[in-house]
Amino acid sequence: DLKNSRLFRVLLGSIMIPFSNVIINGKGRRYRKNWEILSFTKSAFDEAFRLKVEEAIFDIVRYSNIKSGTYDFFNGDSRSVLSSLDCKQDLIVFSPPYPNSFDYTDIYNVELWALGYLNSASDNKLLRSNTLRSHVQIKMDASPMPDSLTLSSTLEKLDAKVKLLWNKNIPSMVNNYFYDLNVILENSMRLLNNNGMAVVVIGDSKYVDVKIDTVKITCELAKKIGFTVRETQEIRIMKASAQQGWSKSLSETAIYLGKDI
Repeated sequence: DLKNSRLFRVLLGSIMIPFSNVIINGKGRRYRKNWEILSFTKSAFDEAFRLKVEEAIFDIVRYSNIKSGTYDFFNGDSRSVLSSLDCKQDLIVFSPPYPNSFDYTDIYNVELWALGYLNSASDNKLLRSNTLRSHVQIKMDASPMPDSLTLSSTLEKLDAKVKLLWNKNIPSMVNNYFYDLNVILENSMRLLNNNGMAVVVIGDSKYVDVKIDTVKITCELAKKIGFTVRETQEIRIMKASAQQGWSKSLSETAIYLGKDI
């Protein structure tokens, strides 16, 4: 049964990391301590899978009768899928990857390979090259700089310290990241009804003491497109990387943008 097999595949993915030789956290994918001598039994894996299936059955029974409206689901890259749509909306909510050089195809590599979503190195490279440009793990073509004074100033500071960066392509990545984000903002403006709203949840980053003020840059880009910045709401404070001393200096923020026409 296709539906059940897809459900079981998702559930299998949810227990894979605890039975692997890696750990996943906010800073990426790393080998477990003493991973070379770790071992797991087949019976323990089967029991973990059985418990996940029971949890899923419980949730399906519990929530299957909740009233809900109809919806259309589009699976794809928001940079291209949105441009092909023409259905007006009152609200658009999204949270892109942050410009922190996390490659999510690497973080989820265990699940992607083990569950059959990737079958070759070329599959892996293709997926990685099609992600939003928030990392430097693969070389990508450069795009024009979006219209933002803060972004321009930030790129100048990064270029001045390029020899101190752990990767020389970080300035280009930051520029490409906001180019991609600007494409999504432009399509969001086009698809919103008058007086509609877009909500963007986004986080700052920092490289060699140069802060990437994503909120300020995003607001500047949005205003150029025609949005009104109705409100910004800080959600949490995040730790910087080890290179920045793990300091709690980066914000995760919700930006409320209005199409006030």
